[in-house]
Amino acid sequence: MKLLSKCSECGESKPFLTEIGSTLEIVYMCNDCYKKKYSDEERKEIEKDYLIPNFLKN
Repeated sequence: MKLLSKCSECGESKPFLTEIGSTLEIVYMCNDCYKKKYSDEERKEIEKDYLIPNFLKN
């Protein structure tokens, strides 16, 4: 049985999650929480390091 990842902010299991960090524990956020938490400048910095689909970037 496959476990679905959940948003670290709201706890929802959604089909598309953004990977925010990959240290010891991988952190995922749904698109809504990701946009609320990080400014446009911060998101650009995060997105430089990760392959994020274009439809999630805006």
